[in-house]
Amino acid sequence: MIHLIMDSKQDIPAFWERVKQEGWTDSLAHAAGELGYIGVCANFDETLETFDYIIGIEQGEEEPDQTMTVEEIPANTWAVFQAKGPVETAVHSTWTRIFTEWFPASGYEHAGGMEMETYPVGGDIDSPDHVTLI
Repeated sequence: MIHLIMDSKQDIPAFWERVKQEGWTDSLAHAAGELGYIGVCANFDETLETFDYIIGIEQGEEEPDQTMTVEEIPANTWAVFQAKGPVETAVHSTWTRIFTEWFPASGYEHAGGMEMETYPVGGDIDSPDHVTLI
């Protein structure tokens, strides 16, 4: 798990790039489960306009090594969406549609908890066929 306090979701791609360049994604890949890498927004502070952003993995069958922290994501009712296409544009546009279209039409409200995105290990995030689960 790699953790950073953010003040803008615009900072997330740069954080992923830094984590990749520092070798963290490679070091996590061996222990990842089917969902692969997970990006988590949590602990939203509306007063300070900050939130925590965490990069981790779904734990696979292999035990994580001693350098990893294991956190359990609490059970909840989750809506799952597919963002298909290059991550840079598909994820942003899908989040926009979730908040401007899906929430108003569905009758559901954001519970104030975590928001997650999953990225398959080895996925080509620039491919028009790439699927990110939100």
